[in-house]
Amino acid sequence: MERLAEWSDYVYQAQKDKSKKYGHVCGCLAASIGAELATQQEKIRTKAEEMMSRNIRYLESAIADAKQEGLVTDENTNAAAQRVHSFVVGAIVQAKIQNDVEVLHNLEPTVMAIIRAKMLVPACGPDSVFEGKDPL
Repeated sequence: MERLAEWSDYVYQAQKDKSKKYGHVCGCLAASIGAELATQQEKIRTKAEEMMSRNIRYLESAIADAKQEGLVTDENTNAAAQRVHSFVVGAIVQAKIQNDVEVLHNLEPTVMAIIRAKMLVPACGPDSVFEGKDPL
C-alpha cells in the first residue's frame, strides 16, 4: 500500500512542480495527445496506449502486492488498477481544465477506497501516541 500512497503523492508533486515551472497545470501527456489525435494517427494512438498500459501494469503490481499482504480485499487486481488509473487520469484532466493543481492534492484516500484497502488503525498501548485517547 505504501507504493500506492507514494504514487498518489508523486502524481500531485509532479504536476505541482510542472505547474510552477510552466505557469499552468500541464496534465497527462498520454491522455491529452491521445484523446486529441488517436483517431487521426495510429502511431500516436499506439504510443499513448502503451504509456497508459505501463502505468496500469505498475498499479496492478502494487495492488497485487498489497493484496498478498492482506491489505486489499478487491479480488480483481487488473480491474482495480484500471479503475484507479481512470480516476487519476480524470482528476488530472479536471486539474488541467481548472488550472488548479490542488485538485490532485488528496488522491490517496480515493485510490485506497477504489482498491478496497483495509483501513489500518494505530495500535494503542503504553508506547502509543494514542495511549488514553480515542484514535478515531
